[in-house]
Amino acid sequence: MNRKRVYRLYCEEGLRIRRRRRKQVAAAPREKIAGPTRANERWSMDFMSDELEEGQPLRLLNIVDDFTRECPGIEVDRSCQPHHTDYPRGTSSRVIHYG
Repeated sequence: MNRKRVYRLYCEEGLRIRRRRRKQVAAAPREKIAGPTRANERWSMDFMSDELEEGQPLRLLNIVDDFTRECPGIEVDRSCQPHHTDYPRGTSSRVIHYG
């Protein structure tokens, strides 16, 4: 039976409905990730998307050095997808040259 029917039957009989409480589960303690200690130790990649005035999609791939917060490369394309293994084209050579 669904809960609406149960509620109606309980109300007709004058019974109180016991509400179930959710079990409280304690969250596991989180470990803080150690930050980079020098430049070129860790890089981050981030996809951003926007739309041109004509409505065409525009995708950007930003590569950022986590220690210095410098951005050595931004790839701009209309259809770059994160699941393509050959993307970003030419970015790896720029990063190697930069680092």
